[in-house]
Amino acid sequence: MSLAELTDRVRSAIGADCGVDKTIQFDLGDDGVIVVDGRAKPNAVHNDSLVADLTLRVSAEDFRKILDRELSGRRLVLSGRVKLRGDIRIAMKLDGILKLE
Repeated sequence: MSLAELTDRVRSAIGADCGVDKTIQFDLGDDGVIVVDGRAKPNAVHNDSLVADLTLRVSAEDFRKILDRELSGRRLVLSGRVKLRGDIRIAMKLDGILKLE
């Protein structure tokens, strides 16, 4: 799945308001980044890297599997396949933000 397709899926999931007034960056390594800007009204999703409140480093394939509910983001964090940097309290809300609940 391409970066554009993943970005569109995130954009569709969060809609106009993700419910968190923070920036979240999904760093997909060489595949690029997906940024959720919860401060923008309406919320914005883009591919421009920035210093975010929370950055999650994850492979594009694992991120796709999270969105498809094939893998649990929490399990990937515990196994070390997802690295967190920043305000990890935001990570506890990601299932709700991405409508994975």
